Amino acid sequence: MSLKTKFCKKPFTWLELGRHEQGAVHCHSCCPSWLPEIVGDLNRETIDEIWNGEVYRRIRRSILDGSFRYCNHDLCPLISDNRLPERSDVKDPYLEDIIKNKREVLSKGPLEINMANDLSCNLSCPSCRTKEIMLSHGSEYEAMVNMHEQLLENVLKDLELLILCSGGDPLASKYYRQLLTTLKGSQYPQLKIQLVTNGTLLNEEMWQQMSGIHNNIGLICVSVDAAKESTYRVVRRGGDFNKLKKNLDFLGELRKKKAFDLLQLDFVVQNRNYNEMVDFANWGLTIGADIINFQRIVNWGTFSDEGFLEQAVYLKGHKNNQHFVRTLNDPIFDKDEVMLGNLYEFKK
Repeated sequence: MSLKTKFCKKPFTWLELGRHEQGAVHCHSCCPSWLPEIVGDLNRETIDEIWNGEVYRRIRRSILDGSFRYCNHDLCPLISDNRLPERSDVKDPYLEDIIKNKREVLSKGPLEINMANDLSCNLSCPSCRTKEIMLSHGSEYEAMVNMHEQLLENVLKDLELLILCSGGDPLASKYYRQLLTTLKGSQYPQLKIQLVTNGTLLNEEMWQQMSGIHNNIGLICVSVDAAKESTYRVVRRGGDFNKLKKNLDFLGELRKKKAFDLLQLDFVVQNRNYNEMVDFANWGLTIGADIINFQRIVNWGTFSDEGFLEQAVYLKGHKNNQHFVRTLNDPIFDKDEVMLGNLYEFKK
């Protein structure tokens, strides 16, 4: 597939605080495997030095020359699902100017930030980690808080999107929870906050504690990975399926009242759960989710090579691959709300 006429705005708007080492900043579309280049380290460089630094400029050049050479073309769903916009269809004046003048050095700082370097979570899902991780005190915690606060001090007034957080759970994180319950959203009317959560802590009480940012919340993305309690206990280790169902019903009611902009349910497809994809899609539609998103399982170093191959049901050599492919023929996957992302090629 030629990408010569396509455009991706991420390297021109997006900054991510990296998942693997405190202070590292990755530029990619949410998932580090889509664009794994490390562009800087906030422990040694300022945000200005990183944002228009050599690595960022090199990545931007690869978008502007149409090569997308640093992107993983198989794993990025925007590429594999052919959802990147044509350059001629980009109407935002700032991005139009970047395309027309091939700008690698930008006049604006990051407009979208994903804080993904606090891995704190109340669950220990096998696809993500081997044990529970909770960072709440000590020198590493203090360094992380200082880094985040210095970053926000420089960017918050212009920031359009703040994502919390793809590395763990924002409501399990001591720092992110404090930020969500104390931030005065009315001071930043341009700001949208996106919550990426496992949903087990996002109940009515927690929602009320975040009243100061209700008008700023855009997307709430809940990672579920199962439609049955027995499967949920395995793929979402430490989670309570009944609490989750109650919380999802609550979020569905909030969405119907337009209390926030979008509700997305995520499902990481693996051998353990692929036969629940149809039930999950139907469940999401019943709740009233705007997006029901499926994606491939990725090895974050939590599986042995053999263990990962056993779960990667989308691979041709897998014993259940043909059954998985047949599953994608269900008409539920033709609905507008259901996204197959980087699994779409197997439906084709």
